[in-house]
Amino acid sequence: QCIMLLSGEAYMGAIQPMQILMPTTIFIGITNILGIQILVPLGKERAVLHSEILGAVVDLILNFLLIPKYAASGAATGTLIAELAVLVYQMAVLWKVVRPMLRDISYLKIFVATFLALAATFWVPALGLRTFFTLAISSLLFFSSKASDKNKSVAKIVVLVLVAIIALVAAVSAFLLSHYSGLFGDLREEERGKAVSDTVDDTAANQIIAPTNISDDVFTILLVGVDSYQDTYTGRSDVQMLISINQKSKKLVICSILRDCYVSIPGHGNNRINAAYGEGGTNLLTQTIKNNFGIPVNRVGVINFKVVTDFVDAVGGVDVDLSPEEVEIINNGSSGYLSGAGLNHLNGDQALTYARIRKIDSDFSRTKRQRVVMEDALEKVGNMSLTQQSSLLQEFLPRVHTDLTRSEVINLASLILRLKSFDVKSFAIPIDGSWSDMRVSGMDVLDIDFSANRKAWEDAVS
Repeated sequence: QCIMLLSGEAYMGAIQPMQILMPTTIFIGITNILGIQILVPLGKERAVLHSEILGAVVDLILNFLLIPKYAASGAATGTLIAELAVLVYQMAVLWKVVRPMLRDISYLKIFVATFLALAATFWVPALGLRTFFTLAISSLLFFSSKASDKNKSVAKIVVLVLVAIIALVAAVSAFLLSHYSGLFGDLREEERGKAVSDTVDDTAANQIIAPTNISDDVFTILLVGVDSYQDTYTGRSDVQMLISINQKSKKLVICSILRDCYVSIPGHGNNRINAAYGEGGTNLLTQTIKNNFGIPVNRVGVINFKVVTDFVDAVGGVDVDLSPEEVEIINNGSSGYLSGAGLNHLNGDQALTYARIRKIDSDFSRTKRQRVVMEDALEKVGNMSLTQQSSLLQEFLPRVHTDLTRSEVINLASLILRLKSFDVKSFAIPIDGSWSDMRVSGMDVLDIDFSANRKAWEDAVS
């Protein structure tokens, strides 16, 4: 730190290049796994300590040489080389331990043990990478026997390939874990609301339908858009959007629930669905969706309008085909100017104004506009480079308040990198032919056939 301070404003005002930090993070993840989860259980604590001392010394020397001249780029480069030195040292220690074992154990059995451990970890993701190594080493001890010279030459190639695959998996996992798992903003108590019981008033019992029988392959996130142009996350929800991901069939379904849907809200009687979040947060809203539509929500995310405008600007805007009426409303209600109808490129402010248009048609068209913006923005994210996607995630994930777990964040981050391979569809609830207009207590609402809409969602995500 003293060296960094002595380098003055050149260091303090610089930005460490992402292309240097990313491989550094990968090396740190690999050395942590290699040192703590492999070498320490093998009784090589002293070697791990020596490797860390080596890394610290190399880092100190390189910082002293590079920071005064190259500022932050020098610091990042020095750390990268230091972590590489730690990795090389630990790999040498591991080879010294494993080499005698490779002479005494059949390479065919090594392959079988590694394959079984990899298969078990793949089919039961909750086991994790640490369990993989534990299973592999345990299997080796179980299968231990003298190897025949006949198998060794071919088997060495197999083992090297397996080691390379394991290192790649460890590197990717370490990168995703360190970069994305802690970036999301926590769902606050006032946004979550009080716990809601599955039981409801008898007066609303006729609106409760059985939960969907969709398989566990579908993971659904409820995205709540709060009616606020400031960085606040409380109030009535203007957007209720279900984002359902089926990893098995590679489908991503965006489903908007119209805010005028007349539903039973547990403990609060009947009202428009957008009142649920304001009355009891995400807990009440998810229970309302489950009671009325039978759709289970796994996790929630809460954003506000400012996040939407900034996100659209960050991806470079969206391209939307506009009618003359839409152009007029956008020009009167947002920054920038559109010359006429047809395909237009919208900035964040214009995209939000477009997504909120309702007066010229209906809430159905409004939610369709929201999905158009979402789909085009996701397409642009999918076309970004890895570095651009990483920067985007680091900027916006902290502004999404959610209850996603660390492992779920990693899965979603990897999904974003594979977004091009997914079939993205969208629709609105209620579907055509499943609703009718109704007026209750002075409110214009929609009377819904809940079972028909639940089936439409099931068909879309299956």
